[in-house]
Amino acid sequence: MIKDRRLNEFSICLIPDDQVIEQIKALRHKLPPSPYRDDTPHITLLRGITSSEDLPDKELLNSITQVAQLERTLPLDVRVKTVTNMSNQFYSESGLLILESPRELLTLRSAVINSLSKLGYEIEKNEVDSYSPHMTVRLGVKLEGSVLDQAINLFQEKSIQFSKWSLFRLIVKDGSRHIHELEA
Repeated sequence: MIKDRRLNEFSICLIPDDQVIEQIKALRHKLPPSPYRDDTPHITLLRGITSSEDLPDKELLNSITQVAQLERTLPLDVRVKTVTNMSNQFYSESGLLILESPRELLTLRSAVINSLSKLGYEIEKNEVDSYSPHMTVRLGVKLEGSVLDQAINLFQEKSIQFSKWSLFRLIVKDGSRHIHELEA
C-alpha cells in the first residue's frame, strides 16, 4: 500500500464568496463526476511555490499569512469575461470561467511574488512569466447544453468577489496527485 506523501509544493488560491461557491456546486450536481477531483471553487493567484524547508501545514500557513498579507487586499472583485471549455497539458477539456486581470489582482500577485522570493521561496519560472486567471467548474468535464447556458446566465460579464484565501498543498495518494486545502 502506498502511503500518503505531502509534497513541498503549494499554490496560493483566492476563494469566492459563499454565494458563488454554492452556484458552482449546484452546477456540479448537474454534471458527470470529475475524472480528477473537485476542489473548492477558486482562482489560483500563484502556483508552483516551494520552500527549502519542508514546513508542517500550520507553520507553512502562518509563514505565508505573514509574508503575503493577503487580508490587506481582500475582498477583491474580478469580472468574468466569458464562460467556455478549454483543456491544457494536465487536464482534459473542462468548463471554465475566464476572468479579467484587473490592476488590483496583478498588483497583488506581483507583491506576493516579490515577498516570497525575498524570503527564499522558489516559484516555477513559467508561473512568474504568465498568468491567465480562471475558475474551473469541474476538472475534466465540459459545460454543454443547459448547464452551459445556466453558467453563462450566472456568471458571464458579472463580477465575483474573492474574500478569502487558502493554500492548496500537493499530496501524493495512491500514486495520484491530490490537493490538501489549508484555509487561512
